Amino acid sequence: MEASGEWCGREVELTMKGGGEVIRGEVFTYDKGTDTLVLKENCVGQHIASYRMLKGSRIDASSVKLVGTAKAPEAVPSISEATIAR
Repeated sequence: MEASGEWCGREVELTMKGGGEVIRGEVFTYDKGTDTLVLKENCVGQHIASYRMLKGSRIDASSVKLVGTAKAPEAVPSISEATIAR
């Protein structure tokens, strides 16, 4: 399975080989070295989500399709500065 950074943040729908399970989620990352796709699912706000790791060889490549629209990454909350006395 080949992946591109352009897919990160995009919602995909795919089917697993064997059982035919259909999975839908947002592409969080893909690691080419281990052929692992990580999908982000069930997001609640900024800090709660489920992550599903899928082996690329177990995905039916012909079933992968983009769904929905691309989302801009959520802003990371700022951290207040603190002065530490030494």
